Amino acid sequence: MVCLPLRLFAQITIFSEDFEGPFPSSGGWLANDADPSNRKAYCAGIGFGGTASAPTYQSDMIAFMTRSINLGGYSGASLSFWFKMPSTEEGVDQARVSVDGLTVWSMSTAVTAWTQATINLDPFVGAVRSLKFEFVSDASITAEGWYVDDVQVTARVSLGPPNDHFTNAFLVSGTSGATNGSNVEATKEAGEPNHAGNGGGKSIWYRWTAPISGTVSFDTLGSGFDTLLGVYTGSNVASLTLVANNDDISPGVIPQSRAVFSATAATVYRLAVDGFDGASGPLVLNWNQSLGPPANDDFANAWALTGSSGTTNGSNIDATKQSGEPNHAGNAGGSSVWFRWTAPASGPVTFTTLGSGFDTLLAVYTGGSVGSLTVVATNDDISANFGKSQVSFSALAGTVYRIAVDGYDGLAGSLVLNWAQG
Repeated sequence: MVCLPLRLFAQITIFSEDFEGPFPSSGGWLANDADPSNRKAYCAGIGFGGTASAPTYQSDMIAFMTRSINLGGYSGASLSFWFKMPSTEEGVDQARVSVDGLTVWSMSTAVTAWTQATINLDPFVGAVRSLKFEFVSDASITAEGWYVDDVQVTARVSLGPPNDHFTNAFLVSGTSGATNGSNVEATKEAGEPNHAGNGGGKSIWYRWTAPISGTVSFDTLGSGFDTLLGVYTGSNVASLTLVANNDDISPGVIPQSRAVFSATAATVYRLAVDGFDGASGPLVLNWNQSLGPPANDDFANAWALTGSSGTTNGSNIDATKQSGEPNHAGNAGGSSVWFRWTAPASGPVTFTTLGSGFDTLLAVYTGGSVGSLTVVATNDDISANFGKSQVSFSALAGTVYRIAVDGYDGLAGSLVLNWAQG
């Protein structure tokens, strides 16, 4: 597993107070004492007891300074300040900081040296908040109290994923692997195609150079949103050549994507992962290249198709023909792969291989084994000059249909299988 940074951020200062100017007006502060019985604020020299050289706080204080901070539009924020509390009635009198009335920091023991405190304000981003510094004393012992200086609120602004743009595509390598990331805050570039036929809007990019020739599968299984996946060749986002794409592995069931194609050694492939209708979240990209036959080479290992309509892609490179397997669409073929589809309803349905990269054969059967199949529909070419296949038939709800895709005279390449009922 290769782990990559999910997002980049810029940090900005929202508010800074060094108490060098007129207080409290210079920083937008309100300073007072919330004890209803006796207002005696002890804040920046206001209302202290003792002497200037040896000040003390007073009894029954709820002294505070407060101001608003605008955390709207940020992805994170933090508060820092320096403080010391040379003496206090420990465990009784208390210094505290709150945001919108929720205490985020407190101290009730002496701290004799200037110390910096840092507080995570991430839970409060997205709105204007009330920041309050407060010191509370009881009716008995008094001491020197709490000093605060150099208050600062900083925020983070997301710059989107580092591989948001085509030119910054993350490199993935090898015949197999997995990487993770995020398309949160990603964008769509000018001239960028609609991946898997959907407008998307939050794409990120990867590039992979095929180490060998052979069938390769990329998928987004493990991602936390409804993905779109597109595979291309080309050096510019506005002039790409589509190799394979996919919206859902299983429409209505598995919203992640899988693209299977025939890769050529040393070719650079560009992969875009987007979210359906702009969906976003954490993502996983997995890949596996094999020199052996496809996983659905045999009838018993047919890939399941679900739903009344959909598209899946794959490859029949290195596929074989089983003993007892019929000649699909009247041609010997020799490189078949298998799918199975259970009709969700009764009615007409059409299967096609439009988008495939070779002259296909297409056949639909019923039956439980490759040697005892009943033909439902077959087709070699949609037309004399068009080497893709199409079949239509009336499906019966609940019936399991077996679909074979082969290559004319054993041809092989990347394939696309589409279906639509109704």
